[in-house]
Amino acid sequence: MQVFKLYNKIFINRLPSTLIYFAVFAAIAFIMTAGSSQPGGFEKTRITINVIDNDNTASSGILVNMLKEDHNVKNIGNDEEKIYDELFYQVISYSLTINEGFEEALAEGRTDGLFDGMKMPSSYGSVYFENDLNKFVSSASAYIAGGSSAQAACEKAAEVCKISTGTSIESFSANSGSGNDSDLDVFMQYLGYIFVCMMVAGISPIIARFNSHDIKNRMNCSAMSLRSYTLQLILGVCVSVALVWTAYMALAAAVYKKELFSTRGLYSMLNSFAYLTANAGIAAVIAQLVSKESIINNINTSLSLGMSFLCGVFVPQYLLGEGVLKAARYLPAYWYIKNNNMIFALSDEAFTARKYLLYVGIQLLFTAAFLLAVPFIARSRAKEK
Repeated sequence: MQVFKLYNKIFINRLPSTLIYFAVFAAIAFIMTAGSSQPGGFEKTRITINVIDNDNTASSGILVNMLKEDHNVKNIGNDEEKIYDELFYQVISYSLTINEGFEEALAEGRTDGLFDGMKMPSSYGSVYFENDLNKFVSSASAYIAGGSSAQAACEKAAEVCKISTGTSIESFSANSGSGNDSDLDVFMQYLGYIFVCMMVAGISPIIARFNSHDIKNRMNCSAMSLRSYTLQLILGVCVSVALVWTAYMALAAAVYKKELFSTRGLYSMLNSFAYLTANAGIAAVIAQLVSKESIINNINTSLSLGMSFLCGVFVPQYLLGEGVLKAARYLPAYWYIKNNNMIFALSDEAFTARKYLLYVGIQLLFTAAFLLAVPFIARSRAKEK
């Protein structure tokens, strides 16, 4: 088992450089989890506003009180220059002026010219605030049209605006209460990038070293058969794959706890293992084509980023063009992400066991194709020399 022992010795010596990927990814995983530890849900948007009531009637007072309940009201006054400064420095998001004659106009059924407003450009909060105003005015106008006075109509409109519908986020996981349900899919998604980096950075330089001219000649002079040499090298690669996969699944178990061992989690674990083997095959092919580590690193960067952008790791597949997706089908990352999207309901494709096994099988076919290509490339390279 000399080859196997030598492979492991080199692998251990190279661990510090490959562990950088693991450490960075682990830090990102913990940050993602810490940033989303609160249970999922919806919360009404509150913005900071300035309100100027130039009408000073009972109706305008009802509106002001309603706005104080729903938003953060800061009394700046009607100094236009100061309002512009507060908007510029994002101290407030909106300045509302209730024009004189507000109550009278409502009573007469007029809704134009009730307000003047200044807001931050491209502010979503301002849009929601204006929706609240429009809802109040339309409700009050409806009550006035039904015979209510302006004050009574505003009171009823304020009550209507307080009505809300309870919302909740449904989870397909048995462990939906864990608080990490929405993060395991992100973890698995980004393994599509990190697994390429780990395999090419960790395995390709080792195999390339075994393929060097001096070691090849020494092996040919030894009593070790080519079959034994190849099997020991394959065994070393298998150990590397198992260690990398186990390390990342242990990280997932530590960060996402029971969610990893839910039905979806187990499906995603198998999917990630199939994808990792395909990347090990890619690393073996690269090692047959390139011997210099600097070139391997350049290929690693281009390949990992290229596959990630083309196959949907960094950009969701539904945002990619049809031509890009057709080209991506010839890469294992496409099928890994496609399966991941189906497992976690990130696409319109409904999950079925048949499709899941098909996509896993395609990734394993990539693995087989790469491994079969290795001896063919090795023989071709030997003939060239």
